[in-house]
Amino acid sequence: MNLRAALRRNRLAWGFAVGLVAALVVLLGHAGGVWRTVELKTLDARFRAFSGTRRPNPDVVVVALDQKSINFYRRKMQVGWPWPRSFYQILVDYLAQGGARAVLFDMYFSEPSSDTKESDGVDVDAGFGAAIARAGTVHLAAQMLADADAEQNNDVRPEPRLLWPAQANLPTRPGVFRNAILPLAVLQAGAAGLGVVNYVEDEDEICRRVPLLHRFSDAVLPNLAYSAYTAVAGQGRAAPAALGVPLLGPDFLLSWYGPGGPGGTFPYYSAHALIVSAAKLQMGKAPDLAPSTFKNKIVVVGGTAAGLYDAHNTPMARQQPFPGMEIHATLLSNLLNRDFLRPLDGRLAAAWTVILAVMVGMLFMRVSRQRVALPLIAVVLGCAVGAAFFAFRAWLLWVPIVEPLAAGSLSLVLAALVSYQIEGRRQREVRSVFSRYLAPEVVRELLADPDRIGLGGKEVEATVFFSDVKEFTRMSEKLPPQALIGYLNQYLEAASQALLSRKALIDKYIGDAIMAVFGAPAEDAGHARNACLAALAIAEQGRQAAGDDANRPVFFTRMGLNSGRLVVGNVGSHLHLSYTAIGDNVNLASRLESVNKQYATQIMISEPTWRAAGDAIEAREIDFIKVKGKALPTRIYELVAAKGQLTAQQQDLHAAFAEALAAYRAQRWDQAVTGFQKVLHIVPTDGPAQVFLKRCETLRTAPLPPDWDGVYKLETK
Repeated sequence: MNLRAALRRNRLAWGFAVGLVAALVVLLGHAGGVWRTVELKTLDARFRAFSGTRRPNPDVVVVALDQKSINFYRRKMQVGWPWPRSFYQILVDYLAQGGARAVLFDMYFSEPSSDTKESDGVDVDAGFGAAIARAGTVHLAAQMLADADAEQNNDVRPEPRLLWPAQANLPTRPGVFRNAILPLAVLQAGAAGLGVVNYVEDEDEICRRVPLLHRFSDAVLPNLAYSAYTAVAGQGRAAPAALGVPLLGPDFLLSWYGPGGPGGTFPYYSAHALIVSAAKLQMGKAPDLAPSTFKNKIVVVGGTAAGLYDAHNTPMARQQPFPGMEIHATLLSNLLNRDFLRPLDGRLAAAWTVILAVMVGMLFMRVSRQRVALPLIAVVLGCAVGAAFFAFRAWLLWVPIVEPLAAGSLSLVLAALVSYQIEGRRQREVRSVFSRYLAPEVVRELLADPDRIGLGGKEVEATVFFSDVKEFTRMSEKLPPQALIGYLNQYLEAASQALLSRKALIDKYIGDAIMAVFGAPAEDAGHARNACLAALAIAEQGRQAAGDDANRPVFFTRMGLNSGRLVVGNVGSHLHLSYTAIGDNVNLASRLESVNKQYATQIMISEPTWRAAGDAIEAREIDFIKVKGKALPTRIYELVAAKGQLTAQQQDLHAAFAEALAAYRAQRWDQAVTGFQKVLHIVPTDGPAQVFLKRCETLRTAPLPPDWDGVYKLETK
């Protein structure tokens, strides 16, 4: 029970707890792959957002067997598709002549040419194989077959020298392939490498990764692009780890540069342009495209023509369909540029999820005003997304977005539910305690920010108000009970409205008396000013009510106000509690209400109240007194009007009284008497002047101590 009570009081502890629970739920979902697809979509968004900010390696180019090339030979030479193998022989020789570092064919040569013998009797497959051998830089494509019962083409086996030995440090995809679509043996014989072109996609059918190595029977076959990269780098058959290439499991995460196709990420050349240029060179003519164009280039050859188009879904596919051969070009460029997409370490990602969820929970519980808390939380979550995008842009670091946002959102929901349970009870307490004693707008303010109050004891700077109706007991003896209660309720209703409109807490009604506090439970820097103006409003209501109905009893309200430090909070027992104010300053306010009887005044305020509200009120200093039960004397003032509202008569009275009071304190008794008589000449009924005239007559003949300071001790309450 003590722990629960402590948590109820400690909002930050609740925020931490709900954040931890939210993070745990989300991380359990991570283990089940719940967030994976959505997170992949955010990764795609990052690639699209920063498309073009990283440039691919300039040495990687694409030669396309496009529709333009097919149409060219169909019209010019009546050569349809598939092309004779001699075309590829010319293409390889041309690229070798130009000094290409590597040539990758992203196409299958698994069947013998349909036109094995040309007119000169040359075996075109053998001719193509010879060109491959002469170049020494050609890498051919193979496709792994998942079906164990599938037959290899023409019983072709991989060239043993092109297979990589299976080693423990070579991470491969799970499972072993035993069948494949392979190039003809005559082509493999001179190839620099044999590489797998299997397309791998995630569960949403989008390609984001490629396995670099595949198990094939008792050996390993590399990915086509990885085969070319290790050859170009002089690191034949090196494991990815040895080359510093990061993997996610057995797969390499591709880092995309931009849209695919002509005019996209990679330089595009039509295959017919190269073949025509090669033919012109053989005829001694100037080529349209010089072979030197491909000096030190890594050339990826593939098909894009209608019917050949090997289009794939990639993160960039929304901008333009992505040719399959450009996946190999992208992998090559990633490896050459060291553009490695790295996921944030799993432990760090989990920690980030926990931190964000806890931050949201604690922020919501700490900032109780939702109109402040929700925008702040939105900023925090927005910054988390921004940080993830920044890390991606700056370092190609894949910081998760979905799980932290999901944890943060769940933390917000849980915090709101917990806050509703805790704060709902607290707000009901606030409403129950204050709704009858505070103005509705102040209650709403407290409900919006309960932290501004303490339902336990709390020391505050405030102003206490006490009022009492003059001669109410005598009045009650003359009126029937029902009429008396009716008039009293009307009076209390009007007085209460005056108090509540100035943000007062009506502490209690004691018959015809009222106790109110300004500046609690909600802090109010203008508590003294509001208290004084409320008292003036009550006095004015009494004067107006007296003139409205001649038969109605006149409620002349005496009021006392004092400002200072006091304690507010729940006082009582477990059977009944009351929110009230206690302290020495409360007692002084009560005494000042009674002091009005001594001076025949209506509103008496203390010096602290006068100092705090002086710029808003008109008051005259009355006396320097020591009330019964108080050790220290206090200056008291009669509150007369709001600032600037004194009549000419009141101004004359105040000036005359101040002059007479100064003479009194200087013990110039004759001058003081003359002064107070002048006050009575202005207002014959002025109570304070009458009191001081009598006091002067007494004191002028009484022996006074040398240190007499004018303090008058009141013996009655």
